[in-house]
Amino acid sequence: MEKMQFTFTLSEEQQKLKEYHFQHLVKDPQIQKWLKQYQQPERFIYEHTGKFMDFMRRKEFCNQCKGLKFCVQPQPGYCLSLYMDDILMERLEPCAYQLAQVNDFAHKKQYRICDCSDAMLRVDLSKLDVSKESNEYKSMLMEIIMEIRKEKLNKGIYFYGRPGVGKSFLAAGITNYFAKQGKTCAFIHIPTLIGDLKLLFQDKSALDHKLNLIKNVDVAVFDDIGGETVSAWSRDEILLSLLNERMEQRRYTLFTSNYSQSELQEHFAISAQGFKEPVSADRIMERIKALSCEKFIKGTSRRV
Repeated sequence: MEKMQFTFTLSEEQQKLKEYHFQHLVKDPQIQKWLKQYQQPERFIYEHTGKFMDFMRRKEFCNQCKGLKFCVQPQPGYCLSLYMDDILMERLEPCAYQLAQVNDFAHKKQYRICDCSDAMLRVDLSKLDVSKESNEYKSMLMEIIMEIRKEKLNKGIYFYGRPGVGKSFLAAGITNYFAKQGKTCAFIHIPTLIGDLKLLFQDKSALDHKLNLIKNVDVAVFDDIGGETVSAWSRDEILLSLLNERMEQRRYTLFTSNYSQSELQEHFAISAQGFKEPVSADRIMERIKALSCEKFIKGTSRRV
């Protein structure tokens, strides 16, 4: 069977328009670079004027782009590329902004649980702008950076202070550092965790799987501890179990809280029903103190 061929005849007006576009295309430095790369004559552009016009139009959008949120391409973050594979072919390639974003979040694969925003995943303590920070804050930040870079880690940190002062921000910066070093991490918002585990109460295997993830990661953040409603189950069966395992395995653990450790002890000593349970509070605080050293974060809310 003979191969069918189709030919289309352009009108005089269409021919003039094609010639006009061709003349502009062959003068473009990018087109000349493409022809040289694939060792094609200028006539090749004439034969594929439509594709090259679309290529240059979309390229112009990319040249004027200010970031991914401004992208107008059909597939945001990807630009059209033309290449030769015996015939002229098209493919989509990630733009510089897309590649930067992929790089920014490459370490996320090390997180087994990640209750933090994209903005927090981007926190790099060594690149923070501290020009407007107090000398005390700068000193504290330098101390933290030096501590986490030690070959042998000591205790983790218990960040406490008023809401919004940047406790979770600093903790995220630390876990990002370790994630980029290939350590497994978990950033756990404790009130959310307790709520999620209640939903898994009838599914013991799923509940145990989540708890084991937290017990076994190299670095864990217990974010907003004390923000959960205290019950014997959440305190003694969940938090105490997690903290005891991490303490015994000497796994690096961080905490953020609105309470100081002494205030948190009072919080854990009173159940949701109002019963005083000081011994239970002592047991859990013993683990927290064994795992971390207190660090007060001063200042007003940064969220305003």
